[in-house]
Amino acid sequence: SNGTLAIDGTSPLLENAKADTTVYVSNLTVTVEANETVNITDTVTVSGTVLDQNGNKYTGKANLTVNGTFIKEIDVVDGEYEDTYPATLAGLNNVTVTLTTGSVTVEESGIPDDETDYGVITVDNDGTLDLSGSDTVWVTIPTEIPITVDNPLTAHEEATATITLTNKTDGTVIKDITKDDVVIVVKQGETELDATIEYNPETGEFEVKFTPLTEDDVTINATFAAKDVYLASNNDVSVGVVPIETSISVSGENTTINGTSDITINVKDDNNNPV
Repeated sequence: SNGTLAIDGTSPLLENAKADTTVYVSNLTVTVEANETVNITDTVTVSGTVLDQNGNKYTGKANLTVNGTFIKEIDVVDGEYEDTYPATLAGLNNVTVTLTTGSVTVEESGIPDDETDYGVITVDNDGTLDLSGSDTVWVTIPTEIPITVDNPLTAHEEATATITLTNKTDGTVIKDITKDDVVIVVKQGETELDATIEYNPETGEFEVKFTPLTEDDVTINATFAAKDVYLASNNDVSVGVVPIETSISVSGENTTINGTSDITINVKDDNNNPV
């Protein structure tokens, strides 16, 4: 017997099919599987199958788009495909595979003992057929926290550390955060030092001021918890401390032999503070 072919029930042949003609409608399903999460600039792998309701395979071309933007044309062979694209857009990527031109060889009709030779269905999608599938990928940005501070520091002198949160892939400073997003702790030994922290959103810089109290090393810790597309990061910097220079002055009153005199000894640091 004769067979008539159609994709998803759309074909001019259906209108002219004779009463004794067996019509086969191929309802193609496009499956799409992509990485759940990748870092920006990494490669996203997209794979899947294109089969109809009876397992007949599509072979041909398809368009790969991300958030509606065309990325590349991919090949589908015997109902399967796999391809890649670089992740350049942080955040949610809606990955869609849409069939364009190809064919389906009908080997199984789903009708028991059907010996009809349906042949090959030609697919030429001008965009009017919904022959697509999609998946989502979350693209993240790895971060790091550079800490800049003089080394060594001087005991009893105010020190300043500069801290930024940066994009690890290109080194740019991340500015769309708040002061509370980075937790900064300054310690000397086991003692946490009082620190004044200011954040400049225009430059993305944290300015940390503190004063070492002893000659023990100072440790500065900065921690960023994951937020939005940005991954968590942490950094520790340990710096040495040297003693501040001091001076001694001695003064007294003149007196006679065997007399007494008051002698004053003053010990001060380089900042004229008494020690």
